[in-house]
Amino acid sequence: MVKKFLSLLLLLTALPAMGREPYFSLSSDRSYMPGEKPAVSVYSTGVETLEFRVYRVNDPLAFSQ
Repeated sequence: MVKKFLSLLLLLTALPAMGREPYFSLSSDRSYMPGEKPAVSVYSTGVETLEFRVYRVNDPLAFSQ
């Protein structure tokens, strides 16, 4: 009974991703000060692999212009 329920739950969570374009997002809930260790969350649907780089921006104001 538990196996059937888990299989059904897995199928139901996979259904929304079927037929859609691949999607991913990176997010963080805050900004980080120099010396702090940043943390980001990665969410994806329909993506087998991701490769990305994170860069430190020394002057955010100059970077945004």
